[in-house]
Parts: sequence; structure tokens; C-alpha cells
Amino acid sequence: MDRGGPSRGAVDGAIAAGLALAAVWPALWAPDRVIGDGVDMYGTVWFYAWILRCLETGADPGFTDLMFHPLGKNILAHTGNNFLDAILAAPLLRTFGLLRGITLTIALILWLNTMAMRAALAPFRLSPGLRLALSLAFGINPFVTTELVAGRPTQALLAFTPLALGCTLRLGAAGPRGALRLPLLIGLAVALQAWTYWFAGAFCAGAVAAVGLARGLSSGPDRRRAVVGGLVVAGVTCLTLIAPGVWAVVGAGGGMGAAPEGGMLALPAAVGNNVQQELYGIAHAEAQGLPILLRALPVALALVAAARPAGRAWLLLALGAAVLALGPRLPGVELPNLPYLLLSEGVPHWDRLWFPYRIAMISVVAVFFGAAAVFGGRRGPAVQGAALLLLLIAGLDAARWGALPLLTRPLRAPAALSALQARPGGLIELPIGLARESIAHQAFHGLPTFGGMAENAPFFWPEGHRQRLGHPLIKALRDPVRRKVPVGGGTVSHLDRVRGWGMRYVVLDRQLLFAELSAQQTAAPAPATADPRAAVEAAVGEISAGLGAPIGEDGALVVWDLACLRPRPEDIAPCAPLGGGAGADWGAPPARTVWEALLMERGRLRAPRPGLAAEGGALAR
Repeated sequence: MDRGGPSRGAVDGAIAAGLALAAVWPALWAPDRVIGDGVDMYGTVWFYAWILRCLETGADPGFTDLMFHPLGKNILAHTGNNFLDAILAAPLLRTFGLLRGITLTIALILWLNTMAMRAALAPFRLSPGLRLALSLAFGINPFVTTELVAGRPTQALLAFTPLALGCTLRLGAAGPRGALRLPLLIGLAVALQAWTYWFAGAFCAGAVAAVGLARGLSSGPDRRRAVVGGLVVAGVTCLTLIAPGVWAVVGAGGGMGAAPEGGMLALPAAVGNNVQQELYGIAHAEAQGLPILLRALPVALALVAAARPAGRAWLLLALGAAVLALGPRLPGVELPNLPYLLLSEGVPHWDRLWFPYRIAMISVVAVFFGAAAVFGGRRGPAVQGAALLLLLIAGLDAARWGALPLLTRPLRAPAALSALQARPGGLIELPIGLARESIAHQAFHGLPTFGGMAENAPFFWPEGHRQRLGHPLIKALRDPVRRKVPVGGGTVSHLDRVRGWGMRYVVLDRQLLFAELSAQQTAAPAPATADPRAAVEAAVGEISAGLGAPIGEDGALVVWDLACLRPRPEDIAPCAPLGGGAGADWGAPPARTVWEALLMERGRLRAPRPGLAAEGGALAR
């Protein structure tokens, strides 16, 4: 159905590939850099490495004992096993290594999004230049690039949504051959979007149903029946394809979300980690985060869509999705968002949608379709000028918000942790209970850890972990600033218990502890006068008094070996110094993430996070 023919498609595909590589080139050029920053980037690096390992070894991707060792972590209950992008990444990781493989995967996601939009725009009969311009602009649209800059390529893979909507537009008008093929393609596309990210599949299904029903109601009886029948076939196809995943997620157990108490109009409960009761809706993103809808590109497309009735229909879909993206609370008022809460009441596991702003992906897709509907069938110099203007707006907008090229930061495993591979054992990482970059480091060193992903959210803890936190040694290590660490790790039975969990090393991140102590000072009614840096060094001394001298330091990390304590089991190799440089001067605490630094530069964040240095947050491109 490509009116431009194969040669035109190949040229457009090559141009799209060039744009994708231009967006990722800083990370492609430097092998120790990764696109994005923050806790989700740490998790992405870990998951990509984990899925590659599972594909190579046949391990169950829904469970790992590398975290919360040896109890393990139920990944299925945490993420729903949305690994499609990681599976796509596996050949690239095998060929080019972990970080370059991730970078090329992000380029692949950008290319797939671009080409999917190009295919979806076929029904609009656009000029070849405008069709390419809209497709390229979609490849670097604000929703996709915001997710990538925040380290979330899973949510950035939107290719299947425009494909599903493009096929929906042709239901009932494609002749006998398309009567079955199109519904099957729609069901497949929605299912693949769901396997990419379950909620994105739900958003896509809702948009397909809305567009399909609107087309059916505005058509004659014959086409109306064909459209409704096609939607039914698409729904059955989709449910069949996602049934194994739905069955697994439902069987993963309850208590996965933050369900409200007090009826349908009650707001959801706070999650307890980095997710608050009001959740992260689109209004918050537009006001304080990386903007998505109130950006030059989507606003320009919305204005074009508003020019003609065909475009205004798509604009209505965009506005409806934006209302849902506000989340459970209307911004600026203490009133519930009834449409959102109705979905929360009726859709299973909707309480796990902690970031409602992601519904805005439908708004972004819809304004592209709306603009295409306005320009459909038009030719001439004015249309070509519109194509060039669109590319200019998209490029400048992306460059202004860290998307062309995409923001990067360095990522490398500390040498001290990599050296421990020669005498492996579990890591007790301090401070306990915080999100940490070392989740990504595990993809390099492969050593099990006492905690792990989402250890700052108690309802994600495995059964038995809470009891482990009450162990005398662990209890002391949780607060070494104010609590004495038992000399020698406590009694022989206490030490054997910790060793029995497979733990051997205690690793303190001084920068992370500094940030936590500084944040506690700032949050206190009357800020304490103690110097957080001095408190950190006091903690090092306290731990050393209980566990003996550290076996090594690496920058901000200090490492102790429980095998240095007596008695030492026969099966544990003797401790030995790690070597390497001294870490007495461990430098400034970490600055903001690279995208937070961008927000500060744009005046959207007024002050550094408590305990983190404002300097050092220069953008990495």
C-alpha cells in the first residue's frame, strides 16, 4: 500500500536511519556512555543484560536471585515481564557489547517508530515529502524522547500504536481481502504494544475502539457492520496473543498496586518509594518535568488539526487522552478526575499505573494523525513548505529539550566491584533501602546483592526480607551513624547467619550516604549543625571498628570482607586487599541527573535536590 513504491520506501528508511543515528551518536561514539539517566536507566541496563543472560542460558526471566539474595525477586510481579525491547536488543548486545548494544537498540526504536508512522499515514494520501516529514518528526516526538532521556526505552517503543490506528481507519473499506487481514493486523499490533508495556497496550486498545466506533457510526449500515465485526475479530486476536502474559500476571498475586480505600472517588494510596499519592500526571510533567504536550511540535500539529473537521476529530481524541493523563486528581483543585477513576475502578491492575502522564502517548499520536487528515490529498509548494517548516520545528524543539542528540552520561562499573569476581560473594550495599546506581553495575560484575531493585518500596520485598532487616548486624549497618556495629559482626551464630545468606562483602557508597544525611537535615524542622561529610567518615570508622579495616576503596566506595572475620568457614577464600587507589578524597556528591540539569538550565527547577551539589551538573551530549 506504499504509494511511493519500494525505492521511495528504501530512501525514506535510510533517511530515518540517519536521523536515529544522529540522535544517539554521542553514546555511539563513546563506549562508556549511556543514553538517559536516573533510576529507570539503571533498571534498563540491568534488564537488558538479564534478558540476554536468560536467552543464553534458558533461565526464567520472571525471577532472579541476583537481588534480595538468596530469597530472590519476583520480576513478573514487579514489571509484568515487558521484555520485548530487551529481546530486540539481545543480538545487538551480543555483537557490540552492553552499552553500545543499548545505544543501537535506542536507535532501532527511533527508526521503528518513524517507519511505523510512515506506514500508518498511507490512508491519508499525503505528498511524499510531507509524509516523510511527519514520520521523521514522530520519530523524535516529545513523548518518545522524554522517555528515552529518563532511561525508559520500553515506554518509548510506540511503533505498534500508529500501525493499529492506521489499519483501523481502513476497516470496512479495504474490500474482501482486507475484511479479515486488517482485523488480524490490528489485534497483532495491539498485542505487541501490550507485550512492550501492558498499559501502552491498554491505551492503544482504547484508542482503536474509539476511532473504530466513530468511523462505524459515521458510515452506512454495511460498513458499520464491517467495522464492528472487524473490531471484534481484532479484540479476540489480541486477547489470544496476550493471554499467556495476562494469566501469568494475574497469577503473580495480589497486593501489587496501591488500591484506594474509601470507594471509587477515593484517591490512590501512596506507594511508598518515589511515587506519591497524587501520582505523576501530565500537568506535573508540563509544569516541573520535561514537557510533552506543551511543546512547539505537538502544539503546532494541534493547531493544524483544528483547521478542518477531519483534523478536529483527531484533536478530540488527543484532548480526551490528555484529560485521562492528568491522573486521579484535577490539577490545582482538590477534586477527583472522574473519567480516570472510572477506569481505575473497572480496569484490572489500573492501580499500578503510577505515571498517568504516559496516556499522553495517544495525544501525541492523535495530533500527528489530525495534521495528516488536514493535509490529505493536497499538493503544491505550500505543502512542501509546510513539510520543511515541520522538520525545522521538530528539530529545534528536540535540540532544545535534550533529544537531538539525546542526553548521555558515563556509566562504568567500579573497578573494586569487578575485582571481587575473582573471589565471589554477595554484597550488602549501604545505605540500605535506597535506589542506587549499583543496580546497573550488577550487569557488569554479576555478584548477588542483599537488596536490589525497588528496595525502597516495601511491598516489593520478597517474603522474609523484612525479618532479615532485623538481624543485629544488618540493623546496625542500616544506621551506622548512630548505632554501633557489633564487633566482629556479632556472635558466631549471627555471623554464620549472614554468611548463610551468601553475603560476603559490605560496600558503602559514601556519596549516597552523604546525600541521604543531607536530605534528612534539610527536611528536619530545625536543621542539624553536624557536617554530613564528617558523619559519613564517622560511619566508615564505626563499620571498621566492627568489621575490621576495609579491603579496598574505589572513589566513593568502601569495601569490607566478612571473610576477614573469625571464625572463617573453610569454603570461603581468605580475604585479601583489593588494591587500587585510595578513596580518602571521594569527591563531591553526585549532581542531578543530566535531564534534571537540563530542567535547571531551562528554569523549571529552582534549587538542587537536598544534599546534592548544584555544580557538576553540566549536560552531557
